[in-house]
Amino acid sequence: QGMGVVIGPDLVVTNAHVVAGSDTVTVTSAAGAVRNGVVVGFDPLRDLALLDVAELDVAALDLAAPQGGTGAAVLARGTTEDRQRDLVVALDGSVVRTIDIFISDIYGDGRYERRGLELAIDVKPGDSGAGVVDDLGNLVGVVFSSSRGQDDVSYAVSALEVEDLVTTRSDVPVDPGVCRP
Repeated sequence: QGMGVVIGPDLVVTNAHVVAGSDTVTVTSAAGAVRNGVVVGFDPLRDLALLDVAELDVAALDLAAPQGGTGAAVLARGTTEDRQRDLVVALDGSVVRTIDIFISDIYGDGRYERRGLELAIDVKPGDSGAGVVDDLGNLVGVVFSSSRGQDDVSYAVSALEVEDLVTTRSDVPVDPGVCRP
């Protein structure tokens, strides 16, 4: 379970670890509309997935290059006990800096580089896939993890990585890998 962001007509970006191993994907908008999604992009190295979700009547966010040190809201549909499940909420947070993240893929294998963001925010389980939005309302990143060693520090994959995945998306469903604990 996680979140996603509409980035184009019928196109939602989320994390690969959110949909890994799924036979079906269901997307619920903040307004409560429930739609089936089809995985059309899956990248376990970047921890990103693209979903084709027909008739999801939600305005798309434009992608933009992130700017480190600028204010940014992290938008999330709350999924934890301390947040209302069906509301879109702005979590207090900001982009601390843009970084190159060297991390294993979603299965814990290898060591890969991702363009990313360090965030000053505490994200909870279920917040994966939340969008990091700049002051102009552009998507600049996708939340994928909190820090294991520091409170109120989290990480997002840069929207530049999302752009790369969008350009290689499939016209047919793709295999969403496997789910490993």
